Amino acid sequence: MCSSDLLAIVMQAFAEEGSQAHVIEELFLHFQNEQALNHVSNEQNPSQFCDEENVLLAEMYGSMIIAWSKQGNIERIKYWLMEMEKYPDGFLPLNLAAQIAIVKMYSKARDPIKAEQYINELDLAFEVGRLIAPPDTIICNKVLDAWAKKNNGGKAAAFFECIIKEPDAISYNMVINAYARQGKVEKAEQWACRLIASFCDTPIESRRPQLATFTVLLAAWRRSKACSGTCSCRRYRERVLAGHMDDLSNCCDVRARS
Repeated sequence: MCSSDLLAIVMQAFAEEGSQAHVIEELFLHFQNEQALNHVSNEQNPSQFCDEENVLLAEMYGSMIIAWSKQGNIERIKYWLMEMEKYPDGFLPLNLAAQIAIVKMYSKARDPIKAEQYINELDLAFEVGRLIAPPDTIICNKVLDAWAKKNNGGKAAAFFECIIKEPDAISYNMVINAYARQGKVEKAEQWACRLIASFCDTPIESRRPQLATFTVLLAAWRRSKACSGTCSCRRYRERVLAGHMDDLSNCCDVRARS
């Protein structure tokens, strides 16, 4: 095993531990100085994820990003992202954990626009063959969470419709939460009904409506001063307490009475 492979393993171990981001950074800087990496792309092999050196470097960068994310240091993550942009095409194939850390950083910084732009970049990288898989539901849900924190149900819904190919219950719940926080409870209720309908049509466990689906609606309706809000709150409370979401038949019963 060469020294760079060993270093990547050590950096990954430190990243998983989570409290030694500065050590990871020092190791990598020392490695760069020692090896005098020139970061020149292989023109005969334009597919970045097949280039062994770039994959290894991506693992190292990913370890730093993950470690700084665990320490909540947004500035260091931004710094290393800018360093990565110096590579050919401004792209290195980060693993899923690092990708999620980046989106979580934008979410924490309350910058869902940047989070969404990053997902679009990953999607484009997949289309041109620089990634072996498109952004999955887990990372896309982080973008929805970012829009929810900005109380923007419309943007969350638009991202859901345009980007997420295989939504799960969490995806729907994020849009529901975004609309509820925005005060658009009727829209939130519509998305709850969409989740129920989706589960009835395709009864996979990942789309099973959760208690959180209705907890958010209950809280939103309670905050509503309108009579219809009180009625809706009571209606949903009765459904949840009656346990109508325990299985598919009960779910379809709820849908029929909506």
